[in-house]
Amino acid sequence: LSNPCGEINNWTASEDVSGGTPGLPNSVLNSNPDNFGPQLVSAIAQDERNLKLVFDEKLNPDQFDKGLFDIEPQIGISNIYLNEPINNEAHILLTNPLSPKVEYIVTVTSMIDCVGNFIRNEANKASFFLPEPGVSGDIIINEILFNPRTGGVDFVEVYNKSGKAINLKNWQLANYKSDGVIDPYTISESDLIFQSGEFFVFTSDPVVLKADYPTSDETTFVKVSPFPSYSNSNGSAILLDSLDNIIDLFDYDSDFHFNLLDDVDGVSLERINFDGDTNNPSNWKSAASTAGFATPGLMNSQFKSKIQVSRMLTIEPKVFVPDNTGMNDFTTINYEFQNTGNFANVNIYDAAGRLVRTIVEGGLLSTTGFFTWDGTTNSGSRARAGYYAIYFEIFDSEGNKDMMKETVVLGVKF
Repeated sequence: LSNPCGEINNWTASEDVSGGTPGLPNSVLNSNPDNFGPQLVSAIAQDERNLKLVFDEKLNPDQFDKGLFDIEPQIGISNIYLNEPINNEAHILLTNPLSPKVEYIVTVTSMIDCVGNFIRNEANKASFFLPEPGVSGDIIINEILFNPRTGGVDFVEVYNKSGKAINLKNWQLANYKSDGVIDPYTISESDLIFQSGEFFVFTSDPVVLKADYPTSDETTFVKVSPFPSYSNSNGSAILLDSLDNIIDLFDYDSDFHFNLLDDVDGVSLERINFDGDTNNPSNWKSAASTAGFATPGLMNSQFKSKIQVSRMLTIEPKVFVPDNTGMNDFTTINYEFQNTGNFANVNIYDAAGRLVRTIVEGGLLSTTGFFTWDGTTNSGSRARAGYYAIYFEIFDSEGNKDMMKETVVLGVKF
């Protein structure tokens, strides 16, 4: 009874055999002192002049003054108030507007909770940025699990590739209904700041997801309930902003998985490159077995940074072993052209000149891009180890034709 700040940590289920003790001393009555000071959990810029600080417990409103707060780079505070009667949020009105893409640090000193504990030095700072609107291309779908193991859950991972902090409040994750209409589900009704270069993993049950993938980063998990229903065979994962604009869309298919996997349940599809087209099947691969078949919240096991193409056609790596371990599982056929409107046929032949795999036929190319080959044949079986020739036929809009050839080695491990 002497712990007014305890809140959730000061309540538990009755232990009385009748289920409760109305009018009697509580069955769980005990000493439960609060010996720890408050912690600054987060700082959120709600707009260019308003800052919200969230603490882990109630603060003392009688010991609350703007002189307890300092912001670097230096910016003044014109007014401050608590969210009474909860008293766990400080709302600050700034004298000058915040600047975008600038990291600010707020420090709180001598703050006390409602029983008099001072804030700890290791928990009195938080960084924040001024959120900016997100547009198409800023946030991309980076990994998806649509066919979990029995008892498991789906997830959709996104990556902020912009240089901006973006507030995902009232953003939506969606799929298509059977009639082709988008079926959206709100990600968060409260502020959810997505920092540049970070991952978020949306799932219906973070606890189950962490249990299935123990090496994942649960700090990136965001519970979305209800969660969209994604078919185990094919479908669309759609990310929408708060105004229903499509930010990214991935038309996934179970055929994108590594052909030689016996079972793809519990295996996620990972994006290979941040800059590649989301709906390019060559930009997606099964997560590596050595990474536990999924990497929620972590860098993708099949990630490849953009390769600098020194000429029109580059093959990397020149030797690969398709064993789905995440180490040179496939080869990347990178191209770059100065003019637009090119079409291509890309075929792979063995050392005897026999066609093994058609990568693309009559495909319209962008000025830069890539295809991948995972060592499988047109029939879906694994090609034999050995040397292979990659023929890259290019046709421009005027009918001119050019041919490029590169070799690659498909290896095996002993």
